[in-house]
Order: sequence, then C-alpha cells, then structure tokens
Amino acid sequence: MAQLQQTPITGSLNISGSSLVMPLLTGSTDVHSGSAGQLWINNEGSLNLKFTQNGSFGTQNSPFSCLGAWSAGGNILAAKDMVGGIGDSQNASLMVGGWPAPVTYHYNGTSWSSGGSLINTVAPNDQTAGTENAGIRAGGFNGGDPGSENTEEYNGSTWASGGTLIQARYSGGGAGVQNAMILVAGDGNPSSPYIRDCVEEYNGLSWTAGNAYYRQDRGLGVTGTQTATLAWGGYGAPVALLAYAYDGTAWSQVNSSIQPNAFGLSFGTANTALGNAGYCSPSVRDCPQTTEWNGNTWSVGCNMAQGRRSVAGSGTTVSGLAAGGKCGTPSSTAQVLTEEYTKDLLQPFTYNAAASTDSWSGGPNIIVGRTANMSAGSTSAAITFGGQCAGGPGRVSLTEEFDGTSFSAGGALINDNSSGGSAGTQNATLMAGGLVPPTYKNITEEYNGSAWSAGNAIITTRGYMAGWGGTQDAAYIAGGYPAFTCTEEYDGTNWATGGALSAATYLGTGGGTQNAGIIAGGTQPGSSAYYATSYHYDGSAWSAGGTMSTARGYTVGGGLQNDFTAGGGLTPAYVSCTERYNGTTWCSVATQPLNIYLNQSAPNCGGSNSLSIGGYTPSPSAGFSKSTLFYCEIQDICSTTAYALCAWTGAAPLITDKTTGMGAGTQNAALAAGGFDGPAVTATTEEYNGTSWAAQNALITARGYIWGNGTQNAAVGYGGDPNVSPSNVACTEEYDGTNWSAGGNLSVGRQRMTGDGTQNDTLAAGGYCPASYRTCVENYNGSSWSTGTALPSAAGNAGFAGTQNAGVIFGGISPSYLSGTNKWNGSAWDASSNLPFAFGFMGVAGTANDALSMGGYSPGSNNSTTLVYNGLTWSCQASLGVARNGGMGTGTSTAAILAGGGNNASIPNTELFTCDSTVTISAWNTVASITVGRASGYAGGGGGTANAGILSGGISSNSTELYNGFSWSRDVNNPLGGYGVTAGTQDAYKQTRNSADVDSHLDYNGTAWSTNTCSPVGGRSASGAGTQNSFIQFGGFSPAPGSSTETWNGSAWSSGGTMINGMYYNTGAGTVNDAASIGGYNGAYRSCHEKYNGSTWSTSTANNYTTGGAAGSGNDTEGYFTAGGSVAANSSLAYLWNGYAWESMSGGMAHARSWSKGNGDAKGALVISGEQESSAPDTESWTSTNPVNLGLYCFVKNLAPGATDSSGISYSTGY
Repeated sequence: MAQLQQTPITGSLNISGSSLVMPLLTGSTDVHSGSAGQLWINNEGSLNLKFTQNGSFGTQNSPFSCLGAWSAGGNILAAKDMVGGIGDSQNASLMVGGWPAPVTYHYNGTSWSSGGSLINTVAPNDQTAGTENAGIRAGGFNGGDPGSENTEEYNGSTWASGGTLIQARYSGGGAGVQNAMILVAGDGNPSSPYIRDCVEEYNGLSWTAGNAYYRQDRGLGVTGTQTATLAWGGYGAPVALLAYAYDGTAWSQVNSSIQPNAFGLSFGTANTALGNAGYCSPSVRDCPQTTEWNGNTWSVGCNMAQGRRSVAGSGTTVSGLAAGGKCGTPSSTAQVLTEEYTKDLLQPFTYNAAASTDSWSGGPNIIVGRTANMSAGSTSAAITFGGQCAGGPGRVSLTEEFDGTSFSAGGALINDNSSGGSAGTQNATLMAGGLVPPTYKNITEEYNGSAWSAGNAIITTRGYMAGWGGTQDAAYIAGGYPAFTCTEEYDGTNWATGGALSAATYLGTGGGTQNAGIIAGGTQPGSSAYYATSYHYDGSAWSAGGTMSTARGYTVGGGLQNDFTAGGGLTPAYVSCTERYNGTTWCSVATQPLNIYLNQSAPNCGGSNSLSIGGYTPSPSAGFSKSTLFYCEIQDICSTTAYALCAWTGAAPLITDKTTGMGAGTQNAALAAGGFDGPAVTATTEEYNGTSWAAQNALITARGYIWGNGTQNAAVGYGGDPNVSPSNVACTEEYDGTNWSAGGNLSVGRQRMTGDGTQNDTLAAGGYCPASYRTCVENYNGSSWSTGTALPSAAGNAGFAGTQNAGVIFGGISPSYLSGTNKWNGSAWDASSNLPFAFGFMGVAGTANDALSMGGYSPGSNNSTTLVYNGLTWSCQASLGVARNGGMGTGTSTAAILAGGGNNASIPNTELFTCDSTVTISAWNTVASITVGRASGYAGGGGGTANAGILSGGISSNSTELYNGFSWSRDVNNPLGGYGVTAGTQDAYKQTRNSADVDSHLDYNGTAWSTNTCSPVGGRSASGAGTQNSFIQFGGFSPAPGSSTETWNGSAWSSGGTMINGMYYNTGAGTVNDAASIGGYNGAYRSCHEKYNGSTWSTSTANNYTTGGAAGSGNDTEGYFTAGGSVAANSSLAYLWNGYAWESMSGGMAHARSWSKGNGDAKGALVISGEQESSAPDTESWTSTNPVNLGLYCFVKNLAPGATDSSGISYSTGY
C-alpha cells in the first residue's frame, strides 16, 4: 500500500494495484505549505480530507466559506414584525408569533401557508428553535414585564404546552432542537437595567439553569445547539459585536464580529452562522449589512435587499430564510417581504470568487423590438427572426444576427412568421411551424448564414410548441396549439413522426438534441393552469423529469437535457425567477432583472450560459422589448484571481479648484480642463499620472460647463459657457498631449452637454442653449460635426457613457431633475431602467453596458452616490468620500477617477474608484469596555494601536489599562494620575504635562512607570505625537492659548517652531518631523489644521468639522484621524486624513463623546471612554479589513455522501 508522506508531486501520479493513503495529521499540527499546497487527513475523529493552499493571498487553510446571495421569496400572508424563525432549511421553515396578531406560518420554498394556532398569543416570539415539524418557542412578550414563562412545542400542525421557564423573559436568543434547546439572556427585568444574562437549557420536559452569559443582553444573535452555541451582538449597553462560544458548560470569547448588530436575524450553527445587523447602533437601524461566521473569522456578507429589524431567520448558511420584520424611523412599518439566502457550493477543490454563482446582465438592444420571435445559435453567435412587432395580427420576416457585441440585419424569412420552433446555429438555422393570426403554419425554412430557403413542410400544422431543439439536420418539435401531443423529427430533408407526449401541451420551452430533448412548463389547451413538470425525450419516447419550483408558461429556456435554464414567463402573473436543471432536480438561481414573457433563447444556448432576446414586458414602458439578457453561471477560477470589492480612496488634489470642467483618459492617465473656479471660468489644463497632477498648456477658450472625452494624449472638448455673452459657445478644441488646437464648430452652440467616444469619433448629446434644454445630438469625425438622432426628450447636465454607436444616457435636467435612462444602438434611442432617483451634474466613466455614475446634484443637495449600470439595471456601489456635483470623471466601471467638482464652492479633491483584491472595508464597532470609565482629560495625543491599546490616567483616575484586541486589563497605576499629552506604544509610552498646570514627564516600559526630565514649557491641555524617545508636544494653556513647540530626543528637550495659531484642546498626530495639529480652542472652537516639518508650521486643509477635545492618532504614512470632541455638545463625527483630504469615517461613531483618547491610525483605531452622557467605559474600534482573506473563497469536497446544496448535489458536511 502506497503512503503519501508530505511529498511534492509534479505532473500526474498514477498508482495501480495499491491504495493511496494520505498522511494523518491533527488539527493542531503546524502544517506548512511551503511553495505549494498540501493535502492530508485530519486525525481528530472525523478523518476528513483537509488541505492548505499557497496562493497570491498567502497561505489559505481549509475550511473556507464562500458567500451566498439574497433573492426575493414569496411574501408572507400578512405583514409581521417581532417574529421568530424555526427550521433547518429554506424550503421547510416556520415563522412564529409576531405583531400584531401572533401567527404560525409554514414556508415551502415558494409560498407561505397558515399552520396551527399558538396556545399563548405572545410576541415577540424570537426565542425559538427546532425544525418545521418539531419546533419550540419559549417565553415572549405578553404586554408587560417580565414577559411570559410559557413553553410550547410544535409537531408540524399543532402546538402543545411544554415545561415552564425558570425566568420569564422575551427578546433573548434561542438555538438547538425541540428536546435540547438553549435560551440565552433576554429582556423583561422589571428593575433596571431591564435585561438579563441568565441561560436556561431544556431537555424536552423541563428547564434547568446554565452558566450565565458574559453580560446582560437582549436582541442578540444565537445559533447552534445546546452544547455548541454561538452568541454575538446584542442591544445591551451598547450595541455589541463581541462573540462568545458555549460548550454546554462554559462561555469563551471568540473573534468579534465586524458589524455591531442587535435585533437582527440569525441562523446556522456554532461554526457556520449568518446574521444581519438590525440595529447598527441605537440611532442607526434597519441595516441591510450581513456578516458570516466560518468557525474562526467573520466575513462581510452580501447586503439584504431590504434592511430591517425584528425579522425571523431560519435555515443554514447554505439555504437560509429571512421573513417579515419592520423598518422605518421614527415610526416603523411591518413587512411582508421574504428573502432567501442561497449558497451554491462547487465541486471539489475549486474556488468561486463571486458573491453569487449565477447572474443576469443586460446586453445590446436588438434593432427591432419584438415578441414571439424565434432564435438559435449561441451567446456569441446568435440569430433571431420573425415575431410580432405591433398590435393586431401583424407578423414580420425580419432576421437579426448577433456577433457577441451587437446585432445586425440578416436575410429576411421567406414568410412572415411567429411562435414557431427553431434549432441549429447562426449559419445553419431551422424554423418550423408558427402562427400568423388567425392561421397556424406548417412551413419549414432553413438559413445558411445569409438567406432563407424553403424546406419540406411539417406533418401537423401548429404553433406555440411545447418544445423544440437539435440541429438543422437533426431536430425535433413537440406539442403545440391547437391541441397536440405529437412529436416530429427532422433529418435535414423530411419530417417523421416521433414518440407522443402523454398530454397535450403548448407554450412550454424546450431544448437539447433530437435524442436527448427536454420540455419544461407550459399549459394545456382550455386550461388556465400552468405546468411545473418537465419531460425528457430519448429519441423515441417521452418520460417524466424533475418538477420546477414555479409552474409557468410563455417562458424562455435553453440548454441540454441535463443542463437547462428556464426563466421568466407567466404564472399567469409575470414572474422573473430563474431555475436551473441538472437532469434530475430544478433549483432556483438568479432572478431576471425584468418581468418579461414570450422572449426567446436559442434552444441549445442555455444551462450555464444563456441568451434571451426580445419578448413582451410591462416596464419600464409596456410593449415589445428590444432587450437582450445574458444569463451566466460564474465559472470556477484559480485562487490567484482576486475577488473584486470596490471602494473610493483619496488622491492628490487638483492644482486649481474647478467644477463642470471636462475629463478624459484613464484612472492613471487622466486629463482635466476648463470649468468654473468660483464665479470665474478657467482655461487651465492638468494631467494626472497616477500619483499627482501637473499643469499643462491651457485651453484656447476659458469656459465652464464644457464636456469632453478621449485619452490624455488625444482628447476633444466641446461647447460650454465662457461666462460672457453669448453664454454658450460652439467651439471645439483638440488636445495632443501638449497643446490645444481648434476643431470644427458644433452645429448648435450650447453648454451643459454630455458625450463620449474618441477624439475622432465622438457623440455629443443634449445640453442647454438659453433659454431651453435641447434634444439635439451631434457626431464628430475629427474635423466636423453632423446631426444625429435626437434624444427622446430634452436634457442638460446628463451623463453619457459609450461610443458613437453604442451608449447610454441618464439623468440630467429639463428643467426639473430627471431619472430616465435611454440606450443608444447607433440608430435609435430606447428606454431602459430608471435611475433610483432624479439627479444631474454627475461624473461619468465606463461603457454602454458597464457605466459608472459618480456624485451629482439632486434637488437641494450634492450627493456622494455611486451607481453602476450593467446594460439593464442600476445598482449602488461604494459612496464617494466627498459629496459633490460637476466633478470631472473618466475611466472604467472598475477603475475610475473623479476630480474637482462643487460642494458649496469649487473644490480640488480627487478620488479614485477601484475594484480589486486590495480594497478594504472599514467600519466602527463597539468592543470591550475599559474597567474604569473616565474622561481622558483636556489633552491631546494618542499612542498604542488598534490591537495593542493603552490608556493612562484621566480625570480623577490614575489607572493604566492595556488592550489586547479582545479585552482591557488593569496594570500598574500611573504615579501621578490625571491627564496629559501621550504617545508611544504599550511597551514604550510617554505622558507629559499632567493635570492642571503641573508639569511632569513620565515613561512606561510595559511593566512600570518612571519619571523623566520635565519640559521647559509648562501648561495643560496641549497635544503631541511621536514615540517615547522621539516626541513632540505643542500648544496648550498657560494661562493663554499657547503656540510653543517642544521636542524630546530621548535625553533632552529642545524648542521648535511656533504654531500659526495658539491653541489648546487640539488633537495631535504624526512624528517629530511630520506632525499635525487639528482643531482646538483659542476663544472659539476651531477646524484649523496645521502641519509641522521638523522646523516650521504651515496651514493645511481644515478639518470637516469644528471641534476641541477630540480623540486622534496616526501618522502621514497610514493616515491620521479625529473622532468626537465638543463644541456646544459632544460629537460622534469622525474624519480621517488620507494625505490629501479629509474623509468621513463611515458616518461617525455610534456614541457622541469628547475628551476621549485615541490609539492607532486611519487604518485601525481605538477611541476610548470619554465624556458621553457620563464618563462611560465603552471603546469603539475602527477597522479596515480586506475580506478577500476573511473567507470569501469557497472550498468544497465530495468524499462521502452528505447534505445537498441547492442544485441537489451531495457534498460532505465536515472539514
């Protein structure tokens, strides 16, 4: 027997006559992958296969988790909140209790139905556990504290009374099964603080006390079993992100969640759990964010479609469910919405870097919108022909061919036709039967890539077939209208009778081959019901296949008998759900972005990659659709391919403040020219090289409201407002990388246009020519402009992305703000999905089917919104750091730049939009509290890091506390106490200028404090930065606002440059030779920002808020921050300095506070204690993490039968 002993293998390994035995290693064994991966057996009882993989993200060890995706499920029967969820899968769940009128509802994966009535109508019933047919609920709210003590058990139809709780309560967390439930914490204590930490365990008959939870809490997430429990979050004081595990005896702390949450949903196990935020903080609620736990770390999950709280959660992280809940503030509205969480796991040893394995996206429009058309081919070489283009009996002979990019006209059918069968490829197509009302057809036509020719007629005249497929020389058709079961087979010349269907069927969808065909859905003549059944054809007979989740007809479908996709259709209502078939089982996948029916896919083009063409849709405008939809299953990819998250980061500012100028080029080679600098127009031109902007030769004509496009070395700018009469110009200028030269004038001089393209191939649309907005479109060929097809409606300050032959225009003003979107196919404009709100003055990047809208202005406010268009619909992306309108944008949808713009005044700010594996996600989280709450004092400076924090002294305190990333612990006391200027690390910390005007100088070495030489300048409430032996302090009060600077080199003090503004209560950051002073007080609270270069102070960009006594820390390399502080009241605002500009830190902290102490930097920070309503002990942590390394990659093995994923494929449950 061969035994593999951590042996490297190249090429292939073949073993015959013997078994391959993998090495046995325990989970505690330190397994190193070296330069390659390793495979071994986990010798901890389970004997499961494990591996470690060395890739571009470092060493990754199984288990991995991958994200699932949320999709809409069937609405609950009545809006409910404060509900509990029960069930172990998406397709077998209960929703229990609720407000108003508690209920029991069953969910079967598609729809809800009523179950047995509760004995005690209490709510909230979020203290639940078990399965659909063996559920349990305990306690609940019965109108007053302490709540209910009743327990009820459910057998799938009837509730029965169980054992009484020891402690009545509600809003606790339940987990486990009916005969072994655990209940953690809860609300209802009639005396302050109203909440409980008690834990109870149920054995099927009675409750017994377990070990108490770590704090009194309510609204926390709880998953798992009675002996393996995970609990996290909660609405105790404050909203938490700490997580704890319970082994049936004791609680132990595990890694904290990355998102505070309370009264959100939770489902899963102790090792694989998911929750949504519910409350992110007492003032921030209905958060859609989710987080997922893989047994070791938390990952950022996909957002729910609707953020909400008090929602029922059930199922697993592979097949989960969220139902009901409430949202809104100050008043709340109960919800009927159901969302399903699905994770399609992949077979074996593969990675999937997408949030969902399947997706729909929009493609280029067909030339003529139509329904009941016929199609054939593939996603890169398709053909569509015939159909209905207008009401009444009219049918057409039009043929269009698709080359993977655009549609072009092909040879016309011999006969006008619709609703026939089709088969084959783009250059060898077959059409059979059909309908030109009121006559059904028996015709056959064949296409050779350029022209149609007549073939022999089918045997039975018919249309609206149930199914069709195959090739031009080996095809089949089956069923159809008026009422047929017959099947016919085609050999390239003649039709012959095949095996009959068991029931007359039409309006289904089909595909496959002549000897392996498939029919899905449809209806029977004379019936109002639709089928969910599918049928298989083996070349001679039909047999029953799997049943779809949704019965439907008029649906689009295609693929093979064992890899088929069906989407949309009628039930008889419009449906957008999509289902995949593996030859045995149907599973629901990505939802179509449009409600549509009688659209067509090539019968052999389906499964993992499908194309839907045309159809009839009720929106965005009812009628015959020009839409093309691509369905794609994301392919398995190598672990070295990055998962792309998107974020904005600050970059070097423009040299000249400007707004409504023109942008061109790429993210790392951009051009910005013209615009308004305040009330004046500018001709300045600047180029960006990926690091900084440089001035170039100016435009010939200074102007604002100019638009332009092209590259950094070949750009064109046109139109605009020169700020003199007449207030619009027709001139065009071309840029060659050095100079501007005059081009051909526009036919109609105007400003506020939009456009895109290249220097020699540009489209310019809309605009404003006093006193009206325009519909005119012009095309530029490098020397002159010509008139193009006018816009459907007038618009100025709109966005346009694309080329002269394929683009999309959106938003704008006319004179009200617009939300419409229209696609351009080179000859006509067609309506597409609206923007989520009306606005204009946006920056633009991308292409016709992959456009990016950045910022803009909607009535009353600038916005920071980023929107992405996929050719069909809009979705939100990460928000800009600085809200603005009129910014100059360029680039792609994954690598864009936005420079300048207006935010009450022209600004120079530059931001970069990037989607790649290096992007981090940042958030404030409440972490462990210090042991003694205190205000840290009226002195600035920081010290420590986000995971190794330190706090010394404070008002009326001399304690020293250390933070290890999880909790605070007391250390030796500061000998003087009080507050002072601080800097350094846990092992080398400094504090100077203690309370009042007492001068002092203390050093801490990690175990003890010692005194050192006092500074020559006394005073209090100063600030500082640096390290223990390279330290700077500045400002202070003694007895007036001070401007002195002193530095310490480890042995002596020396004087430095004088501050521009004398200041105290200021915040400090940086190093001795690169320091910063932010805010403070000198008769009034300030937002000023000064920088020190080792000898001289200079003015820098003011902070975005006025404050004194703010926490802060950091340096220019990693960035520094200010958080909180006081003016008239405590503040929760927080901003970071990125080296160029101030950026909001996720909207600010959960708690307003002042006189706090800051540790860390802009990438990872702590804000500790301070004055809130009182000197509260809580700590907030700012973390910036890269989720690529937090479990976004998927590892799955298939060694033994186990559970099944949504496609019905078995995968092993252990790692």
